[in-house]
Order: sequence, then C-alpha cells, then structure tokens
Amino acid sequence: PSGSGNPPPNEPAPAGEPGGGEDLPFEEALSELEAIVHDLEEGKLGLEEAMERFERGLTLVTACRGKLEQAELKVAELLEDGETAEIEG
Repeated sequence: PSGSGNPPPNEPAPAGEPGGGEDLPFEEALSELEAIVHDLEEGKLGLEEAMERFERGLTLVTACRGKLEQAELKVAELLEDGETAEIEG
C-alpha cells in the first residue's frame, strides 16, 4: 500500500531514510550492492528497473564509503592514543 512510508523491497529508499543504506551494517550494504551490480551486468532488467537499481546502488556506495571513512578515522584515533614503541618497532 502506498503511503506506508516504506518503499517496496525492490524499490530504492531515499538516502537518509530508513532502508536508505545508512542504517544497514556495512556487510549487508556491500552484499546488496554486489547483487545490484550482478543484476545490472546481466542486462536483463528493463530501463526503469535498471535505473532504480542503479540509484539504489549509488545510495549504498555512499553509505559504504561513509562507514569506511568512519572506521579509518577510528583506527587512526586508536593508533594515536595507543601508540607504543612495540607498535613502531
């Protein structure tokens, strides 16, 4: 039913909304992205569905990049805070 606020599973959710990618664990977002790439590479989708899947893929790429950047910052912070002679040598 339209108006429920949640898009059907095969339709992309806008970025920043539940299901947009930001709330998915990294591994799930990456897995969904891999499935989208596979579907697009097969070339069996109609134009509209391919465009929807492509848009969803872009949302997932943005979410995954954000999660990776957060992880890199956290690792850098931990290395700065816990840096010792053992780590360096």
